[in-house]
Amino acid sequence: MFIFGNKKSNTGITSFYDLAYKIFNNKLIFTDLKKEIRSLVQKNSTTTELKKNIVNLSVYNNIDSNIIKFYLFEYEKYLQQEAKANYELGDLQTVLESNKITIEHISPQNALPGERHLKNTNNMGNLVLTLGNSFLSNKNFLTKKEYYKNSDLLSELELSGHEKWEDREISDRGKKLAKFINDKWKI
Repeated sequence: MFIFGNKKSNTGITSFYDLAYKIFNNKLIFTDLKKEIRSLVQKNSTTTELKKNIVNLSVYNNIDSNIIKFYLFEYEKYLQQEAKANYELGDLQTVLESNKITIEHISPQNALPGERHLKNTNNMGNLVLTLGNSFLSNKNFLTKKEYYKNSDLLSELELSGHEKWEDREISDRGKKLAKFINDKWKI
C-alpha cells in the first residue's frame, strides 16, 4: 500500500517484510494480516491518492511480484465468493509459491507486429492471475480473450466480455481494482 500511496518505499517495504516474516513463521494469521495492512494504509495514504496511484502507477517490475499476486489473489477470491464458484485456488501461501498460478499481462508488454504499443501495460489494470501463462505469453488480446472465455479464474472470465483491450480499458479495470482494494481494506 505504501507503494500505491506514493510514499518512500523503504518504510513500507520494511513493514511488509516484517508482516511477511510473521506469516512465514506462522506468527500472524490472515485475519490479523488484513488488520495490519489496513492500519498501515490508513496511517500513510489518503483514499483519493491511493486510488489514483493504483490506476496510474507502473507496478510490474517496480513492485515485488508477490505483492501484486497478493492483490490479484484477493480480487479473484472476492469474485469467486460473489459468484459462489467452485474453483479453489488454494491459500495465499500456495498461490505465492506456485509456478502454475502466475501474473499475466492482458495486453503484452511489448507491442506485437502491426499493433499499437499501450502506455499502461505494466499498470495493475493490465495484470491478471492466470493458469495459462505459457500459452498466453505475448499473444494479442483477441487470442487471450478466447482462452479467458473458458477459464476457471473469474478475473479472466470477466475480461472475456471486452471487445478490445486498450489504454482506456486498462484504466477502467485499474479503477475497478482500486475500488475493490478500498472496499476490502476500508481505506
